[in-house]
Amino acid sequence: MSREAKKSVDRVIHDAEVEERIREFFERNHDLLRQEGGHVLAEGAKRQALDQVLCYWRKLKAIATLVTETEVKLALPGLKTPKGRPFVLEGVVDIVREGNKVLMYDLKTHEESEVRAESELYKQQLNVYAYIWKRLRNQGLDGTAIIATRLPPELREALKARAPKAINAAMAAWDPVVDLPFDEDEVARTIEDFGRCVDEIEDGKFAPPPVDKLGKPHGTRRKKDHGDTPGGGLDREPTFAEIHCRNCDARFSCDSYQAYQEGQGGPRSKRKTPGMRDDAAEQELDAWIEDNLAEF
Repeated sequence: MSREAKKSVDRVIHDAEVEERIREFFERNHDLLRQEGGHVLAEGAKRQALDQVLCYWRKLKAIATLVTETEVKLALPGLKTPKGRPFVLEGVVDIVREGNKVLMYDLKTHEESEVRAESELYKQQLNVYAYIWKRLRNQGLDGTAIIATRLPPELREALKARAPKAINAAMAAWDPVVDLPFDEDEVARTIEDFGRCVDEIEDGKFAPPPVDKLGKPHGTRRKKDHGDTPGGGLDREPTFAEIHCRNCDARFSCDSYQAYQEGQGGPRSKRKTPGMRDDAAEQELDAWIEDNLAEF
């Protein structure tokens, strides 16, 4: 090896350099999306996206620098639904090899609190991935975990306010890696559940959850209700509808969601479908418009 090559290998790459490259890649990807698909982010949304990427790196660089295989595709073919329909289970994971240990990570665009609140659902999926890796690929596996990439509300608010102390505190409290030990005994039941889901989709059965479930507290993350007095409001646990339904494009044609909204109290939204209120979604939309108003 030449002296110049050895010098290049031995050079330590500092965090500032890594973050500068992240910014370059981010801009390059954004330009590529704009040129190929015409997708353009307003500056406020673009800034939030870059903040999320940088926070992800700063919090998880110890894992990121150890990843040996990214976007590993796993597939379990030859399966049958209870009604005899053939289907294939597929997934994409990241693999970390550290010494004699092999760890599997599945990235989810959810909040950490949501993953912890419904850990059994995420564990079922990881069980299947672990089964494929160990049995079909015949490779060892020492642990599985979910990485929740969505920033928690406290961190998003601190970043929006550009408050260094609040950002540091929120970063310290954020724990996006959720360890979920795999259990191979549950794999058969999970595959059967997937099969039933395939049958329901093919049969056109898309029944929503009952309205009483939509109104129940769900998860562990907190929601701040806006009160009429400065600094007022109630810190509470959000409902299933506030976490899941507000991001569903079909919610305004959903009987359960309509019944849930019609049963809610509180101030009416200024922009709403007649006979319905969608305060949580409207508040988020209002915040987005305020963040990006100066850019238009």
